Amino acid sequence: MKDQKGKQPLQETRFFMKKTIHLSLGQIVLILFFLMLGSAGLTSLAQWRYNLLDRLEIKLMGLLNPQPPETEPIPSPTSSVVFPTPTPVNPSLPSVLEEPGMAMNVLAVQSPLPTEADLALDPAEDQAFLQSILDTLFPEDMSGLTEEQIVIEIQRYVSTSLRLENNSGTATKILTEGYAICGGMNISFQALVRKAGIPAHYIGMFGVIYQSHVLTEIYYDGQWHLYDPTYGLFFYSEPEYNHAGHILSFAEVLSTAPSDWYLFKVVDQPWVGYYDQTFRSFGVVRAEEQYLTDHYRYPFMEAYRKMFTQAFPIAYEDHQIISFPVEADFSAGDTFSIGTIDTSTQDVAASMADTFGRTGSSYMGGSPLEEVHTWFLKAPFVGYVRIIYISTAPDPPHLLLFPLKAVNVLESVQEGNRAEFLLRIGDPEASLQFWASEGVFWVDAVQAEWLGDLDPSEIP
Repeated sequence: MKDQKGKQPLQETRFFMKKTIHLSLGQIVLILFFLMLGSAGLTSLAQWRYNLLDRLEIKLMGLLNPQPPETEPIPSPTSSVVFPTPTPVNPSLPSVLEEPGMAMNVLAVQSPLPTEADLALDPAEDQAFLQSILDTLFPEDMSGLTEEQIVIEIQRYVSTSLRLENNSGTATKILTEGYAICGGMNISFQALVRKAGIPAHYIGMFGVIYQSHVLTEIYYDGQWHLYDPTYGLFFYSEPEYNHAGHILSFAEVLSTAPSDWYLFKVVDQPWVGYYDQTFRSFGVVRAEEQYLTDHYRYPFMEAYRKMFTQAFPIAYEDHQIISFPVEADFSAGDTFSIGTIDTSTQDVAASMADTFGRTGSSYMGGSPLEEVHTWFLKAPFVGYVRIIYISTAPDPPHLLLFPLKAVNVLESVQEGNRAEFLLRIGDPEASLQFWASEGVFWVDAVQAEWLGDLDPSEIP
């Protein structure tokens, strides 16, 4: 009994072991098979993961340390842009037309190199007409001239052939009609310079004596050069135009003292309404201190220099948001106003000029720039403010408000030419922005009132 009882478990154990071994062989085969697949898959996945990381690292290093290909072609223009196709005056010129890697914001600083946009012409331009003007200016073609000689002659043409009268549209339209102010003159100047194969771009200045002024920068000889076709002026680095110096860029003018500037003119009298080849004999001469004083009835040259030292804001591109500051200090009084209700923008423009851009512009919106008003409010304590904009137009575009700091909009109503906003100021120093929803909001007057800590239900 003992032996039988002792053998019974042994036999059952052997049977169990045998059965277990038998099942495990099949499982082992399957497990090994799946392990091999899994191992290969994991290896491939890991390799893919590390390859991805390697590629990402290479991409990041390329962004941080850009090395543009030596023969990288210029991207093809979009269908909405037409490029001029003259033979470049300088065969090496196209080599600078490349996008700089990791460049600083071109809306805030001068672009270091021209892009294809600086050679683009408006699709609406009549290029044959523009070429006919160049053929008149340079009847023996431009092959024997430097870029500077070409640009100066185009500047002379625009400054003399256009009368000083407000106009807008394409260069073709403006040059055909024969009149413009600074914006239209620079549109025409840029179009002709680009048609000649030389990069050009817009510079906008605001505030001070003028409500705004437009100039043009031209790229050649490895740098930008600032030209003012409205007045036929440019800044030179030497007291004599002897080709030992260079025409300054806008950045150079802004970063140097006025005593380092030498203003030269290329016309005897701008805006005469026609161009004559004999005007070339005038050459380039130092602009006298009395230049254009008879026209403006104030020391023009003094005001012109001052504009470059105090103008604000400044635009470096023609599709840029421009913010005009409006400073309202209610710690000194309960009311603030710009202009009077007289259906005219002139007093608003004059107010802005008198305070060097600290009271906004005479309009919001617009083209080619989008102009906004940025308010900086100073209050004696937390409380309420009412701001009212009145337009010269009976049905202006709606004004929009964007709070920047400690501003809550309690109510906004726009009826006819009047837009009114009731605000709660949560800090003694608050800020906000206004801009036009579309089109241009021409400002007749602006009024603001400090309402203190009145209950909103009691505010009239």
